[in-house]
Amino acid sequence: MHGEVGSQRDGSQRDGRQWGVVALAALVAVAVVAAALQRDFGPDGYGLSGKGALIVALGLWPAFVEGWRRASGTSTQPFPFLALIGAIHALFFGAPLVLSDRVVFMSLEPKVAALQGAADAVLLGLVALYSGYALVRGSAPGRPLVLGCDGRRGAVVAFVALGLGFAARLALSAESVPAGLGQLAVLASHGLHLGIGLLAVLGARGKIGAWARPLAFFGLLPAHLLMEVSSGSIGYAVRDGAFVLMLLWGTGRRVPLLLLALLGVFAMGLRGAAGEFRVLMHHSPHLLEEGPLERGVQFFEIARSELEREGTGSIVTAAFGRFSQVALLAEVVDKTPLAIPHWAGHTYASLPATFVPRFLWPDKPTKELGQRFGHRYGILHETDTTTSVNLPQLVEHFVNFGLLGVLLGSLLVGAVYGIFARLLLHANVGDAGLVLAALLASRLLHVESDVSLVFGLTAQLAVVSVPVFWYLSPRDGQRAEPAASPVESAA
Repeated sequence: MHGEVGSQRDGSQRDGRQWGVVALAALVAVAVVAAALQRDFGPDGYGLSGKGALIVALGLWPAFVEGWRRASGTSTQPFPFLALIGAIHALFFGAPLVLSDRVVFMSLEPKVAALQGAADAVLLGLVALYSGYALVRGSAPGRPLVLGCDGRRGAVVAFVALGLGFAARLALSAESVPAGLGQLAVLASHGLHLGIGLLAVLGARGKIGAWARPLAFFGLLPAHLLMEVSSGSIGYAVRDGAFVLMLLWGTGRRVPLLLLALLGVFAMGLRGAAGEFRVLMHHSPHLLEEGPLERGVQFFEIARSELEREGTGSIVTAAFGRFSQVALLAEVVDKTPLAIPHWAGHTYASLPATFVPRFLWPDKPTKELGQRFGHRYGILHETDTTTSVNLPQLVEHFVNFGLLGVLLGSLLVGAVYGIFARLLLHANVGDAGLVLAALLASRLLHVESDVSLVFGLTAQLAVVSVPVFWYLSPRDGQRAEPAASPVESAA
């Protein structure tokens, strides 16, 4: 009798959660359509806001699907990776067309006709990306990885990795890394993420003391984020925030949607203030603190002062101009190939070189793609030799081969996502596997950077991690534990 009552209660809870997902999706859809109907792009912009709304809907579709699966108890993924990828595309490429009649990026304000072509390219790219993911996710060769973690070894590795990571990060901040060792220092700096992740997950599992999770989330993580923003790099800080969210989801914690929304607005506010901080870095470095932690605190002080002076609206508007990658894509669509020829794969050429450390290849070409791209398309002034313009992957595909590049490039990127998901995004991946999956996934989320940078670094981290995670594996026939109970973790 009690079993039947409990079963009915569980069923009612699932039904309630499912209806909650549907209600939230309907609310978002109504808000997006209402915002799109208010847009007026002129006679050349007929249907443009509708395309923007469709991009937002397509970008958020994986989030709706994953939310439904978690509500119904059928989800098997420790965290919603594809949903995050889709949401980022919705923000960068769809939302600007829905929320404003003026779509700008930095100093660019592309023609409406070019925005039409950019929106078409985004829709094609998203469909291709999802198709590549779906085709490979269930049919990729190889068995899913199961990476358990012995508690004692995990604690040792966590503190060793933290020591190496902080040392490398401080050396990078002080620009004191010996010539040829920069790539190794960047890899070593990821020891911070490994250490924080291991302490958080092992603490949540009860494999080490109750002190581990508070130390990771309230001690080490804030210090790390201060070091990240000390260089004015808000994108990396947001990426590392996503890493923490993945760990929370993977260990069965609930992350309220309101908290996610507030964190998003906070990040946009910081990004809006980053311009002033970078001006100080390039033109008045003597006004900045010397230590990275102190400089990070100084950045937040600058952000607070600008918030008081300009108000939340103006700062978020300025930040949105930096997020509006659809405007950057439109500028490329407008000029390529009539005024500027296709790059014909040039930007992908540096991908193989990322696997060779500079100390083994002293004459290895310096990667200055952000400068070359910015000057090639007139985004940067000819005298600007310091600013780097990110080359988002969708834009990179078009720059190289036009719409065919968008189709094939997005298909291949989706296939890589599918292989990654098959290997590491499953319920029984284990504690060490959860940390590795969150670390690699958070790097892959950086879709506003070029393919060589993102996938090169991710592949390097995967290779370097092999001996570490072999050492972490349980011995004496112990089995890896499930990474999470996805049913209980929800956004």
